[in-house]
Amino acid sequence: MGDANNAIVNYLTDKRRFADLFNAVLYGGRQVLDPEKLTEISGATYEDIDRHEDNKRPVRRERRNDITMRYKDSDIYRIFIGEAQNNVSYILPVRNIGYLAAGYRRQLTAIKREHDRNRDYSGFAEKSSGLKKDEKLIPIHIIWVYHGEEPWDGPRSLKDLLDFGDDPEAAENYSMEPTLLCLNELTDASCFHTELRELIELLNRRNDKKGLLNLVEEDSRFDNLDEETLEAASVLMNVPSIWNNRKKHKSETGEGYSMCTALKEWRDEIVEETTERVERETTVRVERETTERVEHALQAIGISAEDREQILEMMKKERANPQVSS
Repeated sequence: MGDANNAIVNYLTDKRRFADLFNAVLYGGRQVLDPEKLTEISGATYEDIDRHEDNKRPVRRERRNDITMRYKDSDIYRIFIGEAQNNVSYILPVRNIGYLAAGYRRQLTAIKREHDRNRDYSGFAEKSSGLKKDEKLIPIHIIWVYHGEEPWDGPRSLKDLLDFGDDPEAAENYSMEPTLLCLNELTDASCFHTELRELIELLNRRNDKKGLLNLVEEDSRFDNLDEETLEAASVLMNVPSIWNNRKKHKSETGEGYSMCTALKEWRDEIVEETTERVERETTVRVERETTERVEHALQAIGISAEDREQILEMMKKERANPQVSS
C-alpha cells in the first residue's frame, strides 16, 4: 500500500470520521451512526485456493480489509468496512464480492463451530448448513474510497462488468453493487460533519492552485485545521512542505494549523523553484549558443579542430571559475 493509501486509511481510522463517511454516503448526511458505538476489529479474512492436486493442502491467501468496524446498537450488530483505492480498478465489483463473501464466510464458520460443539442442530438441513433455520448474519457494508486524481473510468457495479446480451430486463433487475465514493467527483461535501469535509474540499482542488488558495483564504474553517487533517492533506495532495513545515503554520486563533499560511508558502516555493529553473535553463542555453558561435568563427578563420577544442575548453574553465581569470 502506498503513502497516499496509508494516509487516508490512518485518517479514517478515527471513529468520528469513519462514522461521518458512512453517514454521508449511506444516509445522506443524517447522523444515524454514533461513533461511540463503533469498535475496530480485525479485518483479516482468508480464501482457500484449490490447487487441484491430490494430497496437497490448499493455498490460503490472506485478505486484510483496510478498516473494519463493528457497530452495536442495543443488541443489533453491523459491520462496516472502509477500503482505500488509489488507482482505478477494472475488477472492483468482483473484489467487493470477494470481501463480502469472505466476511460472511467467516461469520458462518464461527457459528458452525459453536453449533458443532453444542450439537444443537434440528435436522439435516441445519447440520449441513451449519446454520439454524432462524439465525441471521451480521450485515456487512463496504465503502470504497477512491482518492486518485485520474477520472474513474472503471465499472461501478457488477452489472457494469457483465454481458447480458439482448436481455435488457435481466440487466435491469440485476443488483449486486459495491458502494463507491470518488472523492474527486464530489462537488458538494456539505453532508460531511467532521473535518473530513475540509479534507475532501482540499483534495477536490489540488489541481487548481488558484481555486485552492481562494478556498482557504475565504473560508475560516481552514484557519485552524487539526494535526491529522493537515498530515493527511499533505500526503494526499503530495505537498510535503505542508507537514514538514507545520510549526510555521500554527494558527493564530487556536491550537491547530492554518492551511492558508501553508499553501501561500507552497506557492512561494513553486515560484522560487520555477524562477531558478528558468534562470538555469537560460544560462545553459546562452552558454551553448555562445560556444557554437565562437566555434563557427574560429573555423571560418582557419583555426584547426585541435586548436578550436583547446580554446573552447579554456572558455569553459573560465566560465566555471571566473575568479581565476580575474
